[in-house]
Amino acid sequence: METNLVANAGRGNVDPENPPLRITELRWFKGEHSEREAQRMMERLNVKSLLSCGACHQGAERGIFDDD
Repeated sequence: METNLVANAGRGNVDPENPPLRITELRWFKGEHSEREAQRMMERLNVKSLLSCGACHQGAERGIFDDD
């Protein structure tokens, strides 16, 4: 899993000299998780943060985040 995370970190859009501190700050993350949609999901699932990946992505613990 760690190898996959390192290989796909930032998806090429991150300045290595000034990387974001949070995954939620990455452009691709914002594109995948619109603010409005994320807010509705968090309210529906009673989730406090977008960092609770497993609330929506059942394979998150295995590093699988596909919605299929």
